[in-house]
Amino acid sequence: NILSYLFPKYGRNEAKKREILSAAAAAGVSVAFGAPIGGVLFSLEEVSYYFPLKTLWRSFFCALVAAFILRSINPFGNEHSVLFYVQYNNPWIFFELVPFVGLGIMGVS
Repeated sequence: NILSYLFPKYGRNEAKKREILSAAAAAGVSVAFGAPIGGVLFSLEEVSYYFPLKTLWRSFFCALVAAFILRSINPFGNEHSVLFYVQYNNPWIFFELVPFVGLGIMGVS
């Protein structure tokens, strides 16, 4: 976003700078968590108060490119694309669903 001041087309236009910031936030979350759609949703929720469809697709493309480059570079030297990979060895138990159903019922009413 700071580099946008070097280009007059983007440096003087607040809407263009906001689009760049939205795409950068989407790419950052995409790389951090390995989730391009999650990056776009984060960008949609936190960065912009006005989010046109054009910005949505540009942010999604930027997040996809960032995730692809992360996968291509493989900075961690393993098959996981994120640093903090969690592997669940224990399956869930049916009884664990009871509190979640209760929370869902309380949330609806």
